[in-house]
Amino acid sequence: MDHLYIKAAPVITEFERLTKARVGTWTGVAYGNALQLLKDAPKVDPVHAAGGCYCQECEFWKEAESSLVGTVMCCTGQGDAYIQKRPGDFCSSGKMRRT
Repeated sequence: MDHLYIKAAPVITEFERLTKARVGTWTGVAYGNALQLLKDAPKVDPVHAAGGCYCQECEFWKEAESSLVGTVMCCTGQGDAYIQKRPGDFCSSGKMRRT
């Protein structure tokens, strides 16, 4: 089966509304079961699903040598060129660090 990625929050909110609106009915039970399936479904990180990685996971990630708090230097993959990034940022040219 192909993977389908959706914004789950609005779907879950709607199923919560439908479940509450039909409390005590078989339809409400069915909506409640569907709601639980949605909440229990495995979560996929979109960055990893696209084949990317976050800066702190990248083999080119390096600690910042500047005085800027909370930043790192992340290699752009172009020789010695670096750009400032936070650990939770990502880029399309990142390579997952081997552990």
